[in-house]
Amino acid sequence: MVSRYGASEIYTKGQITKTVSECDFNEQYVVYALAIFLEKDDFLDLDAEFVGVNLLEIRAEIACGFFDGNSDYSYKEARSRFVGNEGHCSIGAEPGAGD
Repeated sequence: MVSRYGASEIYTKGQITKTVSECDFNEQYVVYALAIFLEKDDFLDLDAEFVGVNLLEIRAEIACGFFDGNSDYSYKEARSRFVGNEGHCSIGAEPGAGD
């Protein structure tokens, strides 16, 4: 997302779905990308689009894996944990690594 749209606090549903499609990611997981990058209320508003999918359960799954179990996570608020100052992904990076 950062390389396509710049380091942003928010991304739109269109940007997210376009990235999934154009990068040949498996379309069945688009709901996970949406859960990560959309604000909680915006994501939950997609219930009519994802009939039969438990959107709260998906957010809980992502919360457990990436946000210390906090299902009220916000990419906008947590972005600094995952994106370095230059907009590069720093997941898994150790402080001082690459210096």
